[in-house]
Amino acid sequence: MVNAVMGEPETSQPAAPAKLPELLESAAPAPIKAIYEEIKETGAVPMVALIYRHLATIPGCLEWSWAVLRPAMASGELPARASGLVARIALPDAPTGEALPALGDGDRAAIGNVLDAYNRANPMNLLGVRTLRALLAADNPAGGGAAPLVRARPVAWQAPAPLPPLPTMVALDELGPEIGARLAALRHPGTVGPRRFMPSLYRHLAPWPAYLAAAAAGLRPLYDAGAVHAAAEALSGAADETVAELVRALGPYDGTAGRPSGAARRTLNDTLDAFVTTIPELIVVGAILRKGLA
Repeated sequence: MVNAVMGEPETSQPAAPAKLPELLESAAPAPIKAIYEEIKETGAVPMVALIYRHLATIPGCLEWSWAVLRPAMASGELPARASGLVARIALPDAPTGEALPALGDGDRAAIGNVLDAYNRANPMNLLGVRTLRALLAADNPAGGGAAPLVRARPVAWQAPAPLPPLPTMVALDELGPEIGARLAALRHPGTVGPRRFMPSLYRHLAPWPAYLAAAAAGLRPLYDAGAVHAAAEALSGAADETVAELVRALGPYDGTAGRPSGAARRTLNDTLDAFVTTIPELIVVGAILRKGLA
């Protein structure tokens, strides 16, 4: 936990986050870079989520995952469904603006842009991860990738306006112990095991340590009361129907060619399991922080 008044980490710090392997956009070879660009274009977001950057480090996993999800992303089906998810749940009260440090207009706008980008991306990531997880559970995929772009049912979808570029994301190796503790304090204090990785959202907020301290102090009682967990569970429940429809619609794209098997499949399953429980928390926290920033 972080002291809300002084902004200093307390003596009992959260455990250090696991370093999840990732392939950054700047280091991606051309085939992976092309997928990254499609992810950003179809999702109308300025960055590639950690889940995809991590999948790119497991041979063949990003290629298979995007081949399955791309039709629903390119058609607008998945982004349209994701855009309304948060509105279907009740969010805990956000920390009030008075609890935040004094922020200049530029800093407030920059933090808002970071939160807007992730609040747009993470609902799409949640539907995508849960859909991939369900498809991967089938031992005998019957798809061949020849179906038309998915439109499970008519949706009114118009890509939102582009968001501004985000500040440079801090690399885990560049986090000092103080900033690392502040970032870790934004996660649920009980997070352990493979789920304890550092989300990109928090790494993008690292340039504002005083804001991180205030945000962590505001979130802690919501974690302790179970309010964040309850909202995250409700969010997962709200996604159930959409995920089931996407699984049926995207099944034709899940063929045996290029599908992860053996150790790669087990690694992919473990990865999806970690993200499927972490992303709902991130969606709830992102919405709370954005509400509080206003």
